[in-house]
Amino acid sequence: MRDYVASSHQEIDSWLSGASRETFGSELILLSLQARKIGDAYDLSGIALASAMGLFETVEGGYQAAQRVFEHNSALGEEIPPELLNFLENPPKSGKQIGRSAKYARRDLLLVILLKYLVTVYKLPKFAGAGTLEKATNKPEIEEATAIGVLKAELAPLNKILGPAKLVTVEAASLERATREFESKYPWF
Repeated sequence: MRDYVASSHQEIDSWLSGASRETFGSELILLSLQARKIGDAYDLSGIALASAMGLFETVEGGYQAAQRVFEHNSALGEEIPPELLNFLENPPKSGKQIGRSAKYARRDLLLVILLKYLVTVYKLPKFAGAGTLEKATNKPEIEEATAIGVLKAELAPLNKILGPAKLVTVEAASLERATREFESKYPWF
């Protein structure tokens, strides 16, 4: 994790600097629709099209994501479904929202992705169980043995770019709550 943070510092900084909630929603949609390989077209057939259209129509930033899918697939010579063309011709009305919550959402998505990696690859428990912490004599040691504790410690060098969304000054329980809220808000991701 330490090597990843050191080598990806600029990418993480760039990701966390984005301020538009609409852009953030668009990026989430594109991540969930990701082509099988880099350079492949987005799958817009059958159920995949219905799922993509549902996201385009309901998630903030959906129109922006639909435009990017259209541009990408068109550049690859893929046929564009009429449903997508119709959606792009009749854009939904929404204002671009900029605010601190987008920065927190970006931080929380970064945490969710890294948590899933640590849990899957290293089999760390995501969070310490409440019962475990209540009975513990050394709570910090138990928290450090969880995926959220590892992330809190390893992402500490990024505090300067995290601004108000700092990790070191935040308790592991707050980060845990933030990731759970993120997962409940974006269950489709």
